[in-house]
Amino acid sequence: MGKRGAIGRSAASVGGMSLLRERIRVELVAGMIAALTTSPQDLQDRLWFSARLRCASLHSA
Repeated sequence: MGKRGAIGRSAASVGGMSLLRERIRVELVAGMIAALTTSPQDLQDRLWFSARLRCASLHSA
C-alpha cells in the first residue's frame, strides 16, 4: 500500500510537470504572436506581467 501511494504521487508529479511545460510552451507561442501584433512598450508590459505571474504561481505551488 505504501509503495503504491508513493508511485501515485510520483506519477502525479510527472503529470504536473508535463502540464507546466505545455503551459509554458503555449505562453511562448502567445508571446511570439503578441510580438508581431503589438507595440514594443505594450509587449514589454505584457512580458513583465507574465513573468510576475509565473514567479507567483511557482512560489505558491
